[in-house]
Amino acid sequence: MVGREELRALVRERREQCVSFLRDALRLQSVAPNEAAIGALIAERLSSSRAEVRVVEAEPRRPNVLASACGTGAGPILLVNDHMDTVPAGPRDEWSVDPFGAVLKDGWIYGRGAVDSKSGLCSMVMATEIFLAAGGPARGELLMTAVCDEEVGSRLGTRYLLQQGLIRGDFGIVCEPTGNRIECAAKGVLHVEIMTKGRMAHGGKPWAGLNAISHMGRVIEALEGYGAELATRSHPLVGAPSVTIGTIQGGTVPNMVASECRLTIDRRILPGEDSSSAISEIAAILARLSAADPQFNVSTRVLLDWPSVEVKPDNPVVRALSRALTDVLGAPPEIGGKDGGTDAAWIFKATRIPMIHFSPGVSKFVLAADERVEVDAYMSAIEALVLTFEEILGVAS
Repeated sequence: MVGREELRALVRERREQCVSFLRDALRLQSVAPNEAAIGALIAERLSSSRAEVRVVEAEPRRPNVLASACGTGAGPILLVNDHMDTVPAGPRDEWSVDPFGAVLKDGWIYGRGAVDSKSGLCSMVMATEIFLAAGGPARGELLMTAVCDEEVGSRLGTRYLLQQGLIRGDFGIVCEPTGNRIECAAKGVLHVEIMTKGRMAHGGKPWAGLNAISHMGRVIEALEGYGAELATRSHPLVGAPSVTIGTIQGGTVPNMVASECRLTIDRRILPGEDSSSAISEIAAILARLSAADPQFNVSTRVLLDWPSVEVKPDNPVVRALSRALTDVLGAPPEIGGKDGGTDAAWIFKATRIPMIHFSPGVSKFVLAADERVEVDAYMSAIEALVLTFEEILGVAS
């Protein structure tokens, strides 16, 4: 029977393969809707393993790669999930290296998606390959889902797989960036569009109109006060909720009183907080402004309602991953939470499968120029995942 030390040695033996696979993934530009090439890379990588590999498309060339391996004994289903798409690289002159060159320098691998989330994705894929090479699960099932479309809402990725009944599990891990700590909670994300309506008029006679931009200024001032109030609330793992003004557009030309102004806000939702209560709070703020001025015309529209998630620290997957990280890193891991929304929340909302977060990428590099992941951290993550698989599922002899 393969033991934990043999598994750790197997990971170390495959270091070069693991690094090469991550660099191959980083060379592929997979900004949605361009996930076809990286989906093919992952499917090909696992095609010679003991897993049953499927590619499921909600739309042509928008792949989701599923790999399943079952043991002969009864046991839990362990789900691992991560996304293949990335955000754009942004301005080239802000990068010191080619964002799609997968440059290896001073023990770090650079590239768009190195942290969010290809180091987690490749950790998950390589851990699955190595675990299956060692014998695979003795009991239960390991189910891996590499999905598209996450950066733009998951409609064609995880949410589609949920609608099709293809995601299952007793507990699981979403391999989003955590810096090799365990994150048991994540904030939800609420995007709301606020629109003020005025009345157009010539710029030489502004008193003949109603300026929607001026009215939006009152909204902005009220939102700043709302943000200060939110800062007084707190959650032990993710801190305070927040409200951020993300975009604003108004007016037509400089010499015309603006008859319309639109603003979008990002409201972060705490685990245990209902997004409907946040919507009600925003509506109450706007209602007070309307009550103070009969000519104040405002409306709202919810653009995104991404749920929050929280998993109890005594969950079996938390315990197993904690023990694995203690073995690999030599000390118990930090337990924390995540500011951003992830597919863990969609999975939990639809199925009640408890989902935690874990991967090697450090969050300060997310969406940044020179995004990069440390090779040693990446290898430690693969090792910890393999040991977690072994504790929960055993290894077939």
